Amino acid sequence: MFGAVPASLIQDLARSNGAMTQLELDLRCPPWVFVDPQYLTECATGYSVISGDGTSSGITGIEDHPRFRDTRQWLANKGYIDMVTTWHNGDTVLKPFYFNNVFKQVGEPFKCAAAMRHNHTQLYNNGEPLPVPNVAIKTQSQPVWDDSYTVTEVGFPDQFDAVRDEQDDLI
Repeated sequence: MFGAVPASLIQDLARSNGAMTQLELDLRCPPWVFVDPQYLTECATGYSVISGDGTSSGITGIEDHPRFRDTRQWLANKGYIDMVTTWHNGDTVLKPFYFNNVFKQVGEPFKCAAAMRHNHTQLYNNGEPLPVPNVAIKTQSQPVWDDSYTVTEVGFPDQFDAVRDEQDDLI
């Protein structure tokens, strides 16, 4: 090809003038994956057939919502979960990640959409990461410290009554 300049020549020229290339910085931060809670549900599938003699037959079933299904497939393709297609709730987390701001640890089950709806909607935050990752707290429905309880005064008695326990019997 005429007039083409190799990229290595351009990089060498740029380096000689003091330019540096930016390398990708991998901080090993797990990705945040979001599925809107309205899609953490299941959809009815199946068909029905009415034969020529008027008898009807068919099959019905359920499957995850397509948005959750596609996200689950993406996680499996990227190696974050081991996807089991033979039964529900058989997936296992292989690499850590956040799902709707809930930290998923290695070895933890990755459940179906309907099961995720019960414990992965409280921290959704409109598809935005929380200001502080919740690795330790995860999904607590109760606050760690009740704000209404405050210590106003601490006092100690002037004297103690005798306390009897099993240790007094040994002396």
